[in-house]
Amino acid sequence: MKRFLCLLTAFTLFLTLCLPVKADTAGEKNIALKCPVTSSGYIKPDGAEDSEKDTCINDGNPNTKWCARIEDYLNDGKPETAVSIDKFTSDGGHWVCIDLGKEYPINGFKINQASTGDRDKGRTDFNMKQYAVEVSTDNKNWLPVTEEDNLNLDEGIIERTVDPPMMGRWFKLSTYAPASGVPTVRLYELEVYAADPSSITAGSTASTGGNPDNTVARNTPMPVNDDNQGKGISPWVIIIPAAVIVIAGGVTGFVILKKKRK
Repeated sequence: MKRFLCLLTAFTLFLTLCLPVKADTAGEKNIALKCPVTSSGYIKPDGAEDSEKDTCINDGNPNTKWCARIEDYLNDGKPETAVSIDKFTSDGGHWVCIDLGKEYPINGFKINQASTGDRDKGRTDFNMKQYAVEVSTDNKNWLPVTEEDNLNLDEGIIERTVDPPMMGRWFKLSTYAPASGVPTVRLYELEVYAADPSSITAGSTASTGGNPDNTVARNTPMPVNDDNQGKGISPWVIIIPAAVIVIAGGVTGFVILKKKRK
């Protein structure tokens, strides 16, 4: 009997230690997915086509895009009433802003450029040469996160980490320099990530100031939003040992009761 209980205990420990434990991905989810969007403008559909408006930038569909020309910049899309290229550039160019719903310690973002989408596949000349990112807690006062010029046009997916994280509810991306020289922006997806509050060192807080030193790490893989990922420990780690303990208890009780009857 003792040998049986020892083997049962060893088996329980084996299951507890060796079963895969799903990582807590609460801090890795795309917090911008399908959040409200505003922008400087977008191409208005002529007919049923509606896959180039600003809300396509965070709809979770990698084959729809936010597309805007200079005549769409704060305008009705008519070339004859478009702003001058000088004003467009001095204003910072096209911009899109995502309301995340509440303040987060933002620690990264991911941009799918034109060359990654089905409709513009491989068109690196449609990618951005320049962009800037800002965050705000009130949608009025903006703090710079990063600005990059002379981007590598082959970098179809831009992934950056923000360290230390910066507090913000509104996330704004602007660009005035597509590679083609034509001031048209084509972005297929924008994802934003936030740090898990529990991962921030005790006694410290996410930055509420700007990022003048441009301390945004390049080419750092960011997590992908996956609704199938678990959050926390796999339930089997609890269920199987508990079941084993119950069975062991039942067997032990049965043996003791049988001995008393003898």
